Amino acid sequence: MNSKLSYDDSQKSSRKSLFIWTLLWLISFAISTFGTILIWDKAIVPSIIAILISTFLGFKMLQANWKNIKAQDEMYQKINLEAIAKAFGFTFLIGFTLFLLYLAEITSMDVNMSIIAVVMSITYILALVIGQRAYR
Repeated sequence: MNSKLSYDDSQKSSRKSLFIWTLLWLISFAISTFGTILIWDKAIVPSIIAILISTFLGFKMLQANWKNIKAQDEMYQKINLEAIAKAFGFTFLIGFTLFLLYLAEITSMDVNMSIIAVVMSITYILALVIGQRAYR
């Protein structure tokens, strides 16, 4: 029973850490994005500082995500790995397909990071949900 409690505590701790680092990275990313336009009018030094801080917080978020995955049981690790692989593969395929359509001037929609991020996020979430249902 004690090991179950420590496993649950480990889960909560790793999720909380991941939440905090993700939130900090999102805030820093928003500041880097909108600060450049709205606050410091594309000044180079503040932009570089904001980008470096955002990159650092992004690495901390990745570390927290890795620790969160390692804290999970083997089944959840498998589900998560499959979801990551599907999200990466699908996003890679869609991103390059859109890029080729743009190069061939079949579409005027330029491939930008926001489209890639949305496709990857939706695919990852759907793959997690489907994976969790499949292994119930």
